[in-house]
Amino acid sequence: MKNGRLWVLGLLVLGSCAGVFAVWHWSQPENAVRWTFTQFHMSLERKHMVPVRQIAADAVLVDGLPMTKEDFLSSYVVPSAKGELTVAPCAAVPGHWVARMADRAWCFVKEGRAWKLHRVGRAPCDEK
Repeated sequence: MKNGRLWVLGLLVLGSCAGVFAVWHWSQPENAVRWTFTQFHMSLERKHMVPVRQIAADAVLVDGLPMTKEDFLSSYVVPSAKGELTVAPCAAVPGHWVARMADRAWCFVKEGRAWKLHRVGRAPCDEK
């Protein structure tokens, strides 16, 4: 009987530690932006527009041209050329994070607890 209680206690401790680690891991900006980028594109491919509308900012700058969220979402095409995804802080604007894949950059800014896509182009934010 005592052995079973130890197993239950061990599983509770392991589950608690795993939960704390998961919260810490996904609260790191690099991991949160990578997840947001992936969620955005997977939702578009599956035609699930609710998450996509939540991720895109109200105004998105696409290759230097401002667009409303709806115009951006109706014209956006998921990149066909997949490559290695890298995520790093934006060199031009502190607090922004950039996801790069192939020759494109997607710049995210934190609004509240969520990361919002606000710029898509060859260079993120105000880089030239």
